[in-house]
Amino acid sequence: MSLLREYIQSVLTEAPKYKPYAWTPWSPESQQVQYKPMGPGIGPGEDRLAVQLDGKVQGGNVTYDIVDAEGRKWEVKEPGKAWMIRVMSEGRVAIADTRAAIDEANRNIVQGFSKLTAAGLDVESMFTEDAMQLIAKYITNDVPMMTKGEIPKGRANRLHAILTIIHEITKGEEGESLSKTVEMGDEEHTVKATVDLKTYIRLGNILQMDRSELRVEDDQILAAAFNEDPFKDPDRFMDTYWTKAATASEVFGHTSGLILVHPEGFRVIPLAGVDKEVTFSHISQGVPFFKVVRELN
Repeated sequence: MSLLREYIQSVLTEAPKYKPYAWTPWSPESQQVQYKPMGPGIGPGEDRLAVQLDGKVQGGNVTYDIVDAEGRKWEVKEPGKAWMIRVMSEGRVAIADTRAAIDEANRNIVQGFSKLTAAGLDVESMFTEDAMQLIAKYITNDVPMMTKGEIPKGRANRLHAILTIIHEITKGEEGESLSKTVEMGDEEHTVKATVDLKTYIRLGNILQMDRSELRVEDDQILAAAFNEDPFKDPDRFMDTYWTKAATASEVFGHTSGLILVHPEGFRVIPLAGVDKEVTFSHISQGVPFFKVVRELN
């Protein structure tokens, strides 16, 4: 009988403290530790989690939050409203290229319409009324906020819509139509040069040439104003710089994975499966937010 009791005790002692990916209730021992932070640089639930995992809280000067009894490093996050989590330092690094690409695309949009106006085009006649309203509101309201790092899904969708509208109007106007041959000099000394259409139109503006003298069609000017990559393939641009803007495995790649905490329990997500459980949602205050797929029921 004593041998059986010892065997049972051994099994209980060696039983895992949690099941990966599943929400696990706090143990009676860990519940003796308050859930709220107990020191600077320590997030909610970290002290309690350290007891749960026989680990140690690292504090604010380390890029991970908990080291467990096996020496594994974990990032700890408490989901906020709508079960979102935000990632500060590593997150800013992960979305740096995305923010730069979106800012550049927005500059291309604003400058492109300025070029059309400077070339004397009747811009409103080239786009539908709905398209013009969308573009005007986007340039006035969305672009400044996106520059500040506020990029929710709605703004990203409007960027995609505008890139697609311009793409549909300008596609097909490529190659020779976007270049012109310029002759300068007199009968004895004449210089010929082939320049891109943007430069050609800029020269025309400097020389105060009339539109009829430029001999450039409106659709050529439109294509020249919007010939950057985002307008050539909006779907690829948005897939690269928005849909795949950041992955959880990228921002937590320096750890063994992510642990979500809640007053009722915790959930361990190993790095190998973190992309399926936590997905990129949006950018706010210049940092990415991720959506927790399986919430605590």
